[in-house]
Amino acid sequence: MGRFVTQHRDEILQIVRRQEAIETTENPLNRIMKIEDANGVIVVATTEIHLPHRIGEALKSAFEGELELIIAG
Repeated sequence: MGRFVTQHRDEILQIVRRQEAIETTENPLNRIMKIEDANGVIVVATTEIHLPHRIGEALKSAFEGELELIIAG
């Protein structure tokens, strides 16, 4: 995972931000609170539950991968 994320970092972050922009036009309160990017791992904290799913689906589609969502309380 780390190597892939490192190699595609800019594209991943662009997709994340694009999905946030789309989501905020539909609901201005749905935003990214924080992005942590270190050691080949990107963690995105959001204000609600639907944005992470939207981001995950966009990344899955862009990279033809699998999606596993882990929701922390």
